[in-house]
Amino acid sequence: MESRQALHGFTLIEVLTVLAIIASIAAVIGYYSFVWIQTSRLKEAAQQVIVDLQRARSQAQLTSEDSRVALCSPITTACNPTSASQTYVTSWGAGGTGAMSGLKTLPYGVTIQSTAGTAGSGYISYTAPYAETSATGLVWQLNSPSSRVAPLFVRVVGVTGKVSLSATN
Repeated sequence: MESRQALHGFTLIEVLTVLAIIASIAAVIGYYSFVWIQTSRLKEAAQQVIVDLQRARSQAQLTSEDSRVALCSPITTACNPTSASQTYVTSWGAGGTGAMSGLKTLPYGVTIQSTAGTAGSGYISYTAPYAETSATGLVWQLNSPSSRVAPLFVRVVGVTGKVSLSATN
C-alpha cells in the first residue's frame, strides 16, 4: 500500500494572484499620494501669495505709503501678466514702486498668471492710508507643474482688497 503525504503550501497561481492584488493596491496608493503631495505644494504656494498680498495691504495701512504686488518684474515695465511665471514682485514705500521691494519665487515649480477675464491685471496696488484698491475682481491663477492637479485661484474681493483662495474661477 502506498502512503500519500499531504503536501502543504501554495500553488504558483495563488502566489501570483496575491502579488497582482498587492501591486494593484500599491499603484492606486502611489497615484493618489502623488496627487495629494502636488496639491499640498500648490496650496503652499497659494498661501505664500495670499500672505504677501495681505502683507502689502497691511503695509499700506501701517506706514501710510502705497504698496503693490505685481506679476511682472520690474514693476514699472510693461509685461504680459497672462503668461505663466514662477516669480512676482512685492513693494511698498515710494508710492508702491520700490523703497522696500523683493522678487518672490514660488516653490516647487508652481506658476502664477492673471486669468483671461482679468487681462491687464498684472498688479494690485493698495492705496494708503486705508489700503483701498481699484483692482476689484482681480483673479490670479496658480498652476502646478503636474497636469493632474487642478489650478487654484487667488482673488481680490472688493475695494478693501481682501484676499480669498478658491478652487474654481
